[in-house]
Amino acid sequence: MDDLFRMKLEAAIGGLGFATLTPAKLPRFEEWKGKLAAEIEAAKMHAQLFGDGRDTSRSTVALKDEDRALILGDVRALVKVGRTVAEEVKTAPTYWRVGSPTQSEQGLLVRGKQFVAFAREHQDVLAGYGITAERLAAMTARLQALEERITAKNSATAQHVVARESLAGVAKRLVRALQALDAIYAQEFIDRPELLAAWRGTTNIPWPGTKAARAAKAPPAPEKGGAAT
Repeated sequence: MDDLFRMKLEAAIGGLGFATLTPAKLPRFEEWKGKLAAEIEAAKMHAQLFGDGRDTSRSTVALKDEDRALILGDVRALVKVGRTVAEEVKTAPTYWRVGSPTQSEQGLLVRGKQFVAFAREHQDVLAGYGITAERLAAMTARLQALEERITAKNSATAQHVVARESLAGVAKRLVRALQALDAIYAQEFIDRPELLAAWRGTTNIPWPGTKAARAAKAPPAPEKGGAAT
């Protein structure tokens, strides 16, 4: 799970532990304690269901440079032959375009499938220029692998969006329950500041960019008076 969600969950777990050991007497205490416990379980379930909520669409299914080069090579070969036989297969020379080497994966897939389909339709002509059935089969396999990669990428992106929205909702409810208990403890411990400080120390969330967050990430200071090495 991402760092902020993890910190909120840890604060909620710490708060529930404190509330269990140090219950308040105010009427709404048990209600909000129960809500906090329920949201903690929901948060754990969501974390298991969606993982860390990070966007894996690029890192896990990115098209490798060598794969792109192979597919571009296929397209270039078809374009070169297609221009040669343009009159014979009744196409305009402008039909045969390689496209930008940096075009999107989707654009590369569409262009590749378009030319392969055309080549299959006129294979009797293109075979004489080396575009054989075996060559087309290899091209088709590479395009199919690219299409599967794009599908996986789109699926990962959609899952990331759903995960972020779902985790954000759970995190919001966790914080809401902690805020309600904080309001209760502020009155319960109005004459016992040490207990209120203990509660708030347990449930503190080091928000990004704050001193608390920087302190939480800082490495521990070396002990003074240690033996020289």
